[in-house]
Amino acid sequence: MEKNLSLKDIKSFIQTIHFNDLSLKQLSDSLSFSNSWVSEVFRKEVGENFSEYKKRTRIDYAKKLLIETANSISEISGTVGYCDRYYFHKIFKKHTGLTPTGFIS
Repeated sequence: MEKNLSLKDIKSFIQTIHFNDLSLKQLSDSLSFSNSWVSEVFRKEVGENFSEYKKRTRIDYAKKLLIETANSISEISGTVGYCDRYYFHKIFKKHTGLTPTGFIS
């Protein structure tokens, strides 16, 4: 595969499966690119590393679910890929400044 795959293609791939525990290596292997190339694209184009992008994407979707659904916080944390509800609270607060409960209040 040529290295003409765009960042949009990579983001689309991640958003399709971002609730799974996708690693940079799995993503790179799936796209037939090296870890270093995918990592470089993220840092250059997005301004953050793959791991932070994945966390932010999950939290953004969690915020949407908190606003648009009546699902419990536990259900939402599982939906966006966090099996541990307490870890989800910690990551959510780090990214938003609020707990999930505070966000919907």
